[in-house]
Amino acid sequence: KQRLWGTLGFAVAGAISGFVLDIYSGDKENIDYTPSFIAFAVLQLLTAIAACFYRVSENLSSSQMCQDFRAVCCKLEVVSLLFILFMFGMFTGIIQTFLFWHLQALGASQLLLGLCMFMNSLPEVPILFLSGKIINKIGPIRCLYLAAFAYAIRFLGYSFLKYPWMVLGIEPLHGITFALM
Repeated sequence: KQRLWGTLGFAVAGAISGFVLDIYSGDKENIDYTPSFIAFAVLQLLTAIAACFYRVSENLSSSQMCQDFRAVCCKLEVVSLLFILFMFGMFTGIIQTFLFWHLQALGASQLLLGLCMFMNSLPEVPILFLSGKIINKIGPIRCLYLAAFAYAIRFLGYSFLKYPWMVLGIEPLHGITFALM
């Protein structure tokens, strides 16, 4: 439920920034990202100021951290899970690196890119809110299977895109590939 707030911020920022960049740039060929960088700097400063008022317990240390880490990493199921999570991280990295280039090659506007971010974040909200119940009901392994299946569908969907606006039908799968995973 704490992660849910990050998702809401991501969704709102994506939708607003795409809209603002389309208006500010005017020309689809030469996008001026200046408003995004200025907004990021201002929001980062506000975040730093807010962090000054946040209090964290000082008791966050482990005297045997290296031993604890070694003991956990010697278990096959832990190493297997870390590998799966590494692969899911790679899948997300590929999407975040190349999807917008692909959409721009198909003629996507900055507004569509912002809406794309909004549509991939929107399903995260209920899934993050209900994830504990979902995991308890179907189990963590089935959640990982669902995430893997959803990634396969996402990548297949991207490969068959002919019109950039069709991506809005694929992006809700992010709720499963990220939030549920």
